Amino acid sequence: MLFGVVSYPGPLWNLNNEGNLALRKITIPQGYTISLHFQNVKLKGPCANESIQIFPGNADESLFVCSTNMSSSSTQKGFSITLNTSMTNLELRSPRLSKGNGVSFLAHYFGKDIDECQTNPCSYFCTNTIGGFTCHCPLGYRVKNDKVSCEAIDHSKSTLHGQLFSPDFPRPYPGGSKYAVNITVLHGFFITISVTHMDIDESENCTQDVLQVLQEGKLISALCGTKKTDIQIKSNSAELVFISRGTNKRRHTGFLAHYKAEDINECEQLESPCFHICVNEIGGFRCICPPGQLLLDDGSTCQAQVPCPTHVVPHSLTEPSTKEYKTGSQILVRCEEGFEARLNTFTVSEFWAVCETPGKWRHGGFHCSLVSCGVPTLPSNGYFIFITDQNVTTFQSIIQYNCNQPYYSLNSTSYVNFSCGADGIWRNNKGEIKIPECNAVCGKPSNPLVLFQRVFGGKEAKEGNFPWQVLFLSPLGGGALISDQWVVTAAHVVEADINEVYAGVINIHEGLANALKLNVANKFIHPNYTNTDYDNDNDIALVRLEEKVTFGPLISPICLPKRSETDLLKTGTVGFISGWGLSEFNQLPNSLLYAMISVQEMNKCRNVELNRAMEKFVFSDNMFCAGLNGADSCNGDSGGAFAVQDENNVFHIEGIVSWGIKCGTYGVYMKVGNYLDWIEETISTENIR
Repeated sequence: MLFGVVSYPGPLWNLNNEGNLALRKITIPQGYTISLHFQNVKLKGPCANESIQIFPGNADESLFVCSTNMSSSSTQKGFSITLNTSMTNLELRSPRLSKGNGVSFLAHYFGKDIDECQTNPCSYFCTNTIGGFTCHCPLGYRVKNDKVSCEAIDHSKSTLHGQLFSPDFPRPYPGGSKYAVNITVLHGFFITISVTHMDIDESENCTQDVLQVLQEGKLISALCGTKKTDIQIKSNSAELVFISRGTNKRRHTGFLAHYKAEDINECEQLESPCFHICVNEIGGFRCICPPGQLLLDDGSTCQAQVPCPTHVVPHSLTEPSTKEYKTGSQILVRCEEGFEARLNTFTVSEFWAVCETPGKWRHGGFHCSLVSCGVPTLPSNGYFIFITDQNVTTFQSIIQYNCNQPYYSLNSTSYVNFSCGADGIWRNNKGEIKIPECNAVCGKPSNPLVLFQRVFGGKEAKEGNFPWQVLFLSPLGGGALISDQWVVTAAHVVEADINEVYAGVINIHEGLANALKLNVANKFIHPNYTNTDYDNDNDIALVRLEEKVTFGPLISPICLPKRSETDLLKTGTVGFISGWGLSEFNQLPNSLLYAMISVQEMNKCRNVELNRAMEKFVFSDNMFCAGLNGADSCNGDSGGAFAVQDENNVFHIEGIVSWGIKCGTYGVYMKVGNYLDWIEETISTENIR
């Protein structure tokens, strides 16, 4: 083959037993040199560790291709190496060959004709031919068996022109002598002999002294006497024989003849050597075909030329681009937008093709295939659907992102449709590659409350009533999920070591096995928390979980307060509390209880009958008082949420159960809205780490 492709991984490689050396041989016909064009070379490390070693012919010296002698531009655009040989061995060395992790390259090789005549290999004339050369000799000489040297034909006259004469001319020729000479000219020529001096002893029918002219061994003329003559030999060879049988007593001087080679006009023969147009040339002829036809290898027959199609392979573009490609045309081929040139597992930006008879492209097996963007990235807590053909991820395919509703939703400004681009990357309508995020839906229980319980001790909650509720088992307390990785609670609940924490719990004794256990990564108690017997100001803390929680019908977050809403905690505002605190019978319940209470004037909490006469509790602007007709939080409810429902039926955590003077009266709650800056700053700082 005059051209082809060698690649790794690929066929025809021989791998050694150690798995670190691969061998491959490239051979093209004699008379050509090999030109290698490398693309997509992926090698690492120094040459001694990983390289492509090229041995031209059987030489001991070699060329190296490795990462240290390749520039970034040659790695991207490719580079070429020309070898002065028709055979080369490639050795690919790498300790990674047996592992199959990343060593690869692609190289096109072409046979380039050698102009051997530049080195003057012939004794006389040299003609360069495709894949070799031909030596020619002057007229009257022929090429010897060594194909480069010349020798005289029959050791006789063999030039384009010359003269012949009898022995001892112009003196009298000796009697009893014989002289013979052969004349040979190149094929495509005939011989003309002009006898300009004639003085041979005359006899009847020239039976004595005679000058004989023979063509291919047959006598065509016998001359004697003094008559001059011209003889035309319709051949490229002739023989002149002079015979003197007498004694030449009369001292005849013999003959002088001139010969020359004249071109044969083969095109004027009765049977033309060409089927169509014949053009005579010196020493031969040339056949020409009419427009649109091609001369075959026999040199005389014409065949209608079949052009190659304008597209080498489907979805290809050609350079140069013309309406018709004739046999022998060599073009550069690229693929249309959204397609890429591939050969097995290799991808290249372009490849070469040659138009061959009858009208077929030779392109080394490359084809243009649709660019693939691969399987789209799946968003956390979301999915995608195909707008175009199902499971097709190639150029111009379209997908649409969605979230696992109703527990997650997309940002209202998100672009959800993504299409596969010509560069193999998924992008949205704005050209962005970042996929949309699925945000947790907060404050929307899967099983909203429909009945209100207004008594201390509360009513048993059902699954999905308070999906944000978190259980701190020891010490017993509550908390509320405000995101997939953060819990807000009272500082005094997590002041000591945190043991077991659960979400999705209703019944403590029966439901823990099916509940979600939460592993704590860190806790953040408000820096101004005082923690004295009578001062519980800033009783708020954040707990960061080790892993993000996936939300569903049993577990979902509650919303933080809105900065714009300042009236949700005015006197009379109703909210829900929930927990596993002491009931009105001073017992710990098995199931999660809830109650509906309202915000009260702070004086109602101040005026509660004290258990000890000298107690003086601190009341601050960070606190509010709540309770209703004997309904209140109690021991074990600390850290739980005071949840208020807004006009859109969305629950917000407006307060955290902090402390109370006496169960069943009124409780003191921390205003979560006063701590929004601290909450947001803490979460933002920790999420960056």
